[in-house]
Amino acid sequence: MASHYIHKPENALKRANELINIGNKKVALELLHGVLTSRRYKTWQKVYETMMVAYMDLCVDLQEHLFAKDGLHQYRNMSQQQAPGSLELVINHLVDAAEARAAQAQATADAAAAQTECAQVADLEAESSPEAILLSTMTEEGEQERRERAVVVPWLKFLWETYRAVLDILRSNSKLEHVYHGTCRKAFAFCGKNRRMLEFRRLCETMRQHVGHLQKHVAQHTAQRLRGWDGFTPESVELHLQTRFAQLKAATALEVWTEAFRTIEDIYSIMQINKKAPKARLMAAYFEQLTRIFWVSQNRLFHAYAWLKYYQLGREYNKVLTEEEKRAQAGKVLLAALAVPEGATHAAPFDEGDADAAEAGGGAGG
Repeated sequence: MASHYIHKPENALKRANELINIGNKKVALELLHGVLTSRRYKTWQKVYETMMVAYMDLCVDLQEHLFAKDGLHQYRNMSQQQAPGSLELVINHLVDAAEARAAQAQATADAAAAQTECAQVADLEAESSPEAILLSTMTEEGEQERRERAVVVPWLKFLWETYRAVLDILRSNSKLEHVYHGTCRKAFAFCGKNRRMLEFRRLCETMRQHVGHLQKHVAQHTAQRLRGWDGFTPESVELHLQTRFAQLKAATALEVWTEAFRTIEDIYSIMQINKKAPKARLMAAYFEQLTRIFWVSQNRLFHAYAWLKYYQLGREYNKVLTEEEKRAQAGKVLLAALAVPEGATHAAPFDEGDADAAEAGGGAGG
């Protein structure tokens, strides 16, 4: 009887709040998790949304990303048909809370570093002591790095796992496809801000697998539909292209050239799903990124072609482009064409060894 009582969502939420008030957050989290995984009361009700918000707050406070992911899985199964808007609200609440805590941790670490640096200076006119110089050469990391590792890194890891969980849960959900792609762009920004090349590569590969899984399902011509997925609609393809263009921009900003080239292949593959050409604004941004990629990969012919397409799109569709800007772009097209080796009929394939060297040394042209 007691178990039946506690597994009703409204009763469980009341009991969880009592546990939170006396400091037993872990027990409260386990209680709410038990309600989500219970076979009883699986029909969505508004009270479940309130319970999920409290559940996600506990996951964030305790940095329990596995509980958060499992909770989202359970709530998706319950709400994606009856109340997709509620699932979106819960996901946004989790992501916003994780981002806020990561930003707060970074601000705390920066403030502590500034305060410590100021307090450690006994004489503002004195140079660094020999002992301090010697210590700095013997230690692998400074106090700022140790503080960030202790305070900031756990929250960055939690935020990253949150992004991954959301992408996994929404990978084939047509109703919340805009949330999936918005999360992708947030993850790109995370990688760019924190210079996370390895995580960026993993993110791109994860997204590649998600699209590949959907394409494989379409190719099988099976009558069985993926739950929650309506197929590749024109709107869906447009969202995928917009996200891949953002991915290409992030790859060039991070100078991860091998991943940038793979992203070009991804864009081409997605374009084949729907033969309708993307918007001119997106294509212009696409060719602008290609100018950097082909320059680094030493594909001079393709580099010149990318500049030509960028110039043509801007001249035809960009109504605010001034005559001076048009002349400047035309000059770049001419210089790019002059840089093509004499007698070149095709560009060499992208050399990943050269790209790795470019990633290590940096630099781009065009």
